[in-house]
Amino acid sequence: MAKAMIGVRVPDSVIVIDIDPRNGGSIGDLEALVGPLPATLTVWSGRNDGGRHLYFLRPAGQLTSTRLPEGIDLKANGYVIAPPSIHPATGLPYKWEQYPVAAPPHGLRELLRPAPRPINLPRRNGGNGDGLLRTVAAAVEGTRNDVSTGRPAAPLKTD
Repeated sequence: MAKAMIGVRVPDSVIVIDIDPRNGGSIGDLEALVGPLPATLTVWSGRNDGGRHLYFLRPAGQLTSTRLPEGIDLKANGYVIAPPSIHPATGLPYKWEQYPVAAPPHGLRELLRPAPRPINLPRRNGGNGDGLLRTVAAAVEGTRNDVSTGRPAAPLKTD
């Protein structure tokens, strides 16, 4: 029996979610964050511990694995092990579970997006953000825009 593992390149049109129970990965943990996952093309690990590769259509835009739970990784390029590879520790084969490659559900797409950057609002009067609100609220009517942007207030017309 050959001991070589078969690696296949992850196509540009798909991503693979790698769930590795040996490193703490759990489908339950992932679904707790993103909701139920659809049936999709899956490779079950020959380790026979519930590890699997879930294939999804690649969503547009930048992707990251930094928000995935422990033991779950994103494969957006590179290689993954494919059937009929034999796992060296167990002697059992990797196996396909044949489904069409599904689109990732909304929750998973959002989890794979980089975390939004915080918006830095201008701060005045102590730096806690409340100062700007107080300054604008206390401004003379007709000058609030000037006060909020930091421009000097235009003189009021008194005709």
